[in-house]
Amino acid sequence: MTPTVTSGASTTPTVLAVIPARGGSKGVPAKNLAEVGGIPLVARAVRAALAAPEVTDVVVTTDDAAIAEAARTAAA
Repeated sequence: MTPTVTSGASTTPTVLAVIPARGGSKGVPAKNLAEVGGIPLVARAVRAALAAPEVTDVVVTTDDAAIAEAARTAAA
């Protein structure tokens, strides 16, 4: 990846992690909110993305208010 450079701008590339977290799962209902070790799966995905040294921003896309709140709580 080659970063875009403008006059006076940083040469550090912006890397966006997009986490799709659909609310209407039929196979495993509410799986993105299911807790493993007391942490919702969507929060685990957010934390993993934030921990990646290359990632500068994390966005969770969802159609579910509870998933959106869990993602916000996890700092997405």
